Amino acid sequence: FKKSKKKIEYITLEEMKRELKSGIIVLENRYFNIEKISLELGLDEKERELEIEEILEDRIEDYNPVEYIEKEIVLEKNEEFEEIVIILLKRDIIEEILQEGKEKKIRISGIVPAFFLRSLEIDKNKAELFIDVDEEKVIKIEFRDGKIKNIDDIEIEREKILESEVEEILQDLLEIDLTEFEKVSFYE
Repeated sequence: FKKSKKKIEYITLEEMKRELKSGIIVLENRYFNIEKISLELGLDEKERELEIEEILEDRIEDYNPVEYIEKEIVLEKNEEFEEIVIILLKRDIIEEILQEGKEKKIRISGIVPAFFLRSLEIDKNKAELFIDVDEEKVIKIEFRDGKIKNIDDIEIEREKILESEVEEILQDLLEIDLTEFEKVSFYE
C-alpha cells in the first residue's frame, strides 16, 4: 500500500460560504480572544486550571468557559513561572460554521486563526516578526527558532494603521525594536 499524501487546503470563511472548497477554515483574528497569562510554577493541575479561569473571568466580559473552545500555547517556562497564551473561540461560532458546512456538504477539517498559517511558513533559523492587521485589532507575533515566542493582541482602529508609515507603526504603536528581527512581514 502507498499512502497518498493529500494536500491540506486552507480556505477562508467566504470561500466556504460560496461553496468553493472543503478544508481547514482560516478565520480572521477578530473572531478570537487572545490572552497572555503568567502563572506560578508548582500549581497542581486543578489549581492551575482555576487560576487561568479566574484570570479569564477578570479580562473577558461575561466569561463562561463552557461557551469557548480554547488552545493553550506555552511561550516561556523557567524555575519560577510559565508564560502562556490562551486562544479562545466562541463555541457558537464553531457550531454555526460547522452547520453551514454541513448544509452545503462541505467537509471542514478544522478551524485556525489566520496568524497560525504564518507559523507553517517561517524560516526556522531566523527571528521573525509577523504583524497581522485586522479590522479591529493587530496581532503581533514573534517567532524564534521556528516557534511562537511572544504574541500580543493590540486593539487599534484599522484606519489609523493604514494611514501611518510602517516604520512609525512599528516604533510608536507597537514599540518594537526592529534590530531584533531578521525579517518583518505584514498580513492584511
